Amino acid sequence: MLIDLHLHSDFSIDAENSLEEMVEKAVALGLSAICFTEHLEFGPGDQEYGFLKPAAFLKAIEEAREKYQGEIIILSGVEFSEPHNYKKEFQETAAMGFDMIMAAVHSVDQMFFSDQALLEKYTPEEVYSSYYRLVLAAVQFGGFDVLAHLDFPKRYIKPEGEDRGVIEEILQTLIQKDIALEINTSLLRKGREETMPEEWILKFYADLGGKKVTIGSDAHRVGELGSHLEAAVQLVKKYDLSCGYYKNRRFHQVF
Repeated sequence: MLIDLHLHSDFSIDAENSLEEMVEKAVALGLSAICFTEHLEFGPGDQEYGFLKPAAFLKAIEEAREKYQGEIIILSGVEFSEPHNYKKEFQETAAMGFDMIMAAVHSVDQMFFSDQALLEKYTPEEVYSSYYRLVLAAVQFGGFDVLAHLDFPKRYIKPEGEDRGVIEEILQTLIQKDIALEINTSLLRKGREETMPEEWILKFYADLGGKKVTIGSDAHRVGELGSHLEAAVQLVKKYDLSCGYYKNRRFHQVF
């Protein structure tokens, strides 16, 4: 089974294709399971704030499941930013019936990592230090199923040094709280040679006793769906990890 557990349809403001168009492409690719992880933001200054309509999204998921029954497993999810800062909203989201809740950190001081103002205010080292501390706070809060794209700032900012201490604390907390680590392949389609997180972090995770992972392309359009998943599968096998999907917030191992 080949699965893709990080997809965005036009229920996310930065995606291009409808949910049904994404499902049709996934079926054509022969994927066995997909999860739509639409952006859910509660920072008033974020462009996604208030954009996702959960009831309409879940209704579209049910309609797709009925139409493609027996062809593919279609799962509902959200990519919830900074859950530790929005505890009430997180608890409300957790009660909505999503199959999977993924958490992520996308900004520092409410500035996205592509924002030039961020590097005018902080050095790259300071950005990464702040980012990892925010990720640690999110993981310590917990309650979600998957941590998305650890080391995400490198999509925009070249890292300087490795803060192994806080990364180890993040990984150990994931293991203690039984939260899966995502292997995100989106950088590979951008011509880079590494996943998020990169391989040394996955090895670190495995060495600490971590097992549970998900894989995802982070596709925002049909042409990105399923991209470079084979590279993630190779990493799963190399470090003897357990890859699966979440349905009704329960992990189902695939390989």
